[in-house]
Amino acid sequence: MVCDAVITLDGGCCLEAPSPALRALLFNTSPQAFCGVAFSELVCDADRGRFRGFIDDFVRPQCIHVHMRDASGGRVAVQLFHTRLEGLLGQTSHVIGIREESEGQGTREPPRHPHEEARTLDVQHSAFSEDLVSLSSGVSDCLECSCTIDVNSDPMTLLECSPCFTAISGPLQGGGMRDWIVGDAVSFQNWLE
Repeated sequence: MVCDAVITLDGGCCLEAPSPALRALLFNTSPQAFCGVAFSELVCDADRGRFRGFIDDFVRPQCIHVHMRDASGGRVAVQLFHTRLEGLLGQTSHVIGIREESEGQGTREPPRHPHEEARTLDVQHSAFSEDLVSLSSGVSDCLECSCTIDVNSDPMTLLECSPCFTAISGPLQGGGMRDWIVGDAVSFQNWLE
């Protein structure tokens, strides 16, 4: 399954970083759009309660069908895929995959006027708390899939992973990159060094 956007939410369910893919999906032109915004503010009013229940049920990865609002105020039918992550320091984050659904109406039209999105979508940016620890290593959105490896250790220990890498590989279990290599691990290690 391919998602149109993958984002990371902090423990308060606010977007941790800008997401060009989410901006494109919702026809928003601001480079910093939605950063620090509560994700529930982007979900249509009728679906917010279901969305909050969806996020609170962290027993297993799951999916829900909701509507979001684009920059022109139009409804966008989406599937949300969710997995909850616990960081090394106990902080919680959420990885959300967003996949647009077609409801038989064909392709949505972007806003007709450049300033239309400012008039129709007024999202309040919340203050980004300094005591939150980001699981991502940079300011890029969750499309970055990266890890930090100790190449001097025998198993090539994984020291740190981006949320997207963790979503693919699962949480760090103390293993190393060498466990994943099939074939000539020495050549790979030499390449890393």
